[in-house]
Amino acid sequence: MGYKNYNEFKEAIHVAMYAIDKDHQTISKEKQKSTEKIRNEVHDEIIQAIENINDIDLNHLQRIIQTINQYQNIIFLGSELSMAITHLLQMALINKSKNVYTIYELGYQKEILTKTNLDTLVICISLEERWFKSLIQDKELLNNTSYKMLWTIEPQHMDMKLFDDVYIFGKPMNTNVGYNELMYFIMLVYRLILNEDDSFKK
Repeated sequence: MGYKNYNEFKEAIHVAMYAIDKDHQTISKEKQKSTEKIRNEVHDEIIQAIENINDIDLNHLQRIIQTINQYQNIIFLGSELSMAITHLLQMALINKSKNVYTIYELGYQKEILTKTNLDTLVICISLEERWFKSLIQDKELLNNTSYKMLWTIEPQHMDMKLFDDVYIFGKPMNTNVGYNELMYFIMLVYRLILNEDDSFKK
């Protein structure tokens, strides 16, 4: 299963159950709201995410695209929802004949970090640090020799020194705005990657 011991397995279950419970609580509260109110809230969160993303450093973003292009093997690590959103980017990179994996299961994330090396780009996506705190309990990330990127909305994210490059693509807001920022950012990177491929240009 990719876990070193039973305690690590329990920790992975705890992280997953916490995320599910948090989402369930949010959904339960929203059931008490009107459809119109929820629509307006989603609209406002998306607008806020767009405004936040518009402040990103485009030169740094272009360097990220260049870095991605340099690697044949790319691994994305993050929470279940982050990796679900990242699947779109995975598709674009696979179309460029790259080997790309989006991994959300904590035990497998730690296992894969013991096997990758200098020929692999590792990109960690962390919004709230909750998933990341579980990842770094052991030494896999610290000892990994791959080129490592962190994509986050948290300017004071823990352990930034473990990464070769850190890209702050938004601003820390509530969780819903954060994931909207991620969706917008992933779509932006997706389009930039496709734009560089002549087969997708008109």
